[in-house]
Amino acid sequence: MAISKPDLTDTLKRTLKLRPGTTDILSNRESSQLEFKASFNLESGPDYGRSMSAFANNEGGFIVFGIQNAPHRILGISRERFESIDPVKITDILNSYFSPELLWETSCIEFEGKTLGFIYTYEAPEKPVIATKTSGKEIRESAVYYRYRGKTTFIRYPELRKIIDGRLDRERKAWLQHIDTISRSGPTKVGIIDTVQGKVFGAGSPFLIDEKLLRQLKFVREGVFRETGGAPTLRLIGDLKTIEGATVEKMVPIGIHYDDLITAFLAQRQLDAEDAKSYLVECAHQTTPYTPVFYFVSQAGINRDEAVILIDSEQNALKKTKADLKKRLSGALLAGTFGRIDGTIKPPKLVNSKELLEAISRQPTALGQRSLVFQALKQFPAFVRDIATQIPCTRLFDGISNLNKRDIEQRREAILGSLLDIFNQRFSNMEGSEKSIFRKAVAYVDEQLYA
Repeated sequence: MAISKPDLTDTLKRTLKLRPGTTDILSNRESSQLEFKASFNLESGPDYGRSMSAFANNEGGFIVFGIQNAPHRILGISRERFESIDPVKITDILNSYFSPELLWETSCIEFEGKTLGFIYTYEAPEKPVIATKTSGKEIRESAVYYRYRGKTTFIRYPELRKIIDGRLDRERKAWLQHIDTISRSGPTKVGIIDTVQGKVFGAGSPFLIDEKLLRQLKFVREGVFRETGGAPTLRLIGDLKTIEGATVEKMVPIGIHYDDLITAFLAQRQLDAEDAKSYLVECAHQTTPYTPVFYFVSQAGINRDEAVILIDSEQNALKKTKADLKKRLSGALLAGTFGRIDGTIKPPKLVNSKELLEAISRQPTALGQRSLVFQALKQFPAFVRDIATQIPCTRLFDGISNLNKRDIEQRREAILGSLLDIFNQRFSNMEGSEKSIFRKAVAYVDEQLYA
């Protein structure tokens, strides 16, 4: 059941049916995409997470709150109370127990005069979602849960085999597509572009794309390249002029997720105004307000008041996230600084990044490591960038959050690059608390550069 965000409430309303002859009892049974709960309680987060991971490993599904069990009588819930739940707390619970990250959202519907809340979990793009630690009787470490008809339980072999075969098939098709492209062009004429590091590898020695140019390139995720004559060409859209004989058919971006928001900012991708507005609106659908909103406002070419109006007009966004985003845009909610710095701790004379990593590891306390990373960011930003994925990540985020606006502007490339490396290589395996600090560190850098 592939559901786009604007359709969730309508889909649930169409799904729920009253039992003939009654005014408050559903004829629906719990299914592979539907589960009922009488009320919402944050303390039951691990239990909800178990069901959500099961939905994610199947085709997605709803947990609906405000429905009594057997018979499924419509009780309703308090809309105000349900919408006031901090989604960050739910995210932290889910990230503490499951990996990879679950994609979900909440909302309310009015049905037969009662308010029902729901959590919808999207089908996981990368299956299986696995439990990373045990929680009472609800969750067992290393378990894979699957949603069967009206039941969440351990996955059985046929379904697990299907998930594994699906992953292998997607990888096989991707490799075949790459190989086919290379075979048609010839291996000596094909290069591989690393859009993160800015390197292009061809048949000879690798060469580099200038970082300023790299940030001007817009790689179309969905589109068609047409050759109308001459040698094959690639059109690069930035400050470059059109190459004769090649056109790009650009599609409207769809399916923007948290990953897209973060990588667009950290890679400093140049977005056109409409795309930037789409990214800005998507921020209101996230479970955290700590996204790079100021960058998207800048790219959209609008002011903060216009950004607030745009966010306010998004009817299906998360209510609390919308409110917090408006606070961020007004300056009332800041990402802030994490941890104090001991100014007496200075890095030794360093020759390379390896020596810096050794110096950090010798510090016995979090304060010492944080302070050393902070000073290294100011004096040896290139060294920090080289070892970013090896430094204790929270110490790096702490150090970045203590830099002032001028520090960050002068070391922009190293800081953005370090955060991007960590996001690409470590984010999916971070603990929930680490992910929370990462989000705030990104938001802090966004505030300093663009607010």
